[in-house]
Amino acid sequence: MQILKKGSIVIVRFHPGFGSELKRFRPVVVISEYVQKRDERFVLIAPLTTSLTDPNFECELLLAEYDCLDQNSLLLSWYLWTIDVGRVEMRVGELRPEDALRMDEQLRRVLG
Repeated sequence: MQILKKGSIVIVRFHPGFGSELKRFRPVVVISEYVQKRDERFVLIAPLTTSLTDPNFECELLLAEYDCLDQNSLLLSWYLWTIDVGRVEMRVGELRPEDALRMDEQLRRVLG
């Protein structure tokens, strides 16, 4: 698989999940290319959710009116996960430049 570009929106197969982990197919955003360049078997992602109740905009980014997403979604910038690239089903889109900048700001806050 080719290196997934930071800001790419991809569909990931999370099942089987364990406990409170994510399950089923879900869109995610590639957070960094660094992990995959270091070891091509893995990619660092943050998931999207359509549960928009009580968002924390310090570390959750609203993605509204994206053609590749069925609904407005929150990027959970605090829920970082390194996954096997075999879980990636397909690339469906890319963050807008202004959202990519906001994501970077949130990641700086989350990672301290």
